[in-house]
Amino acid sequence: MDWLGVALSIGGMYLLPKHYHYAIALFIVSDFAWAAYGFQGGIWSIVGLQVVFFALNVRAWRKGA
Repeated sequence: MDWLGVALSIGGMYLLPKHYHYAIALFIVSDFAWAAYGFQGGIWSIVGLQVVFFALNVRAWRKGA
């Protein structure tokens, strides 16, 4: 799960300059992958951080580029 989260984050960073909404969507999916990794390992700091990132990504999606 951690590799999947990293791959999705890198994909989002690659798409960000030209395809803003697709990039944010990848970041949101990455948040869920990282949260799943945190739940699986009982790493609650990662889960908490991903909740914050999810909220920020949803806010960015709603405000647009």
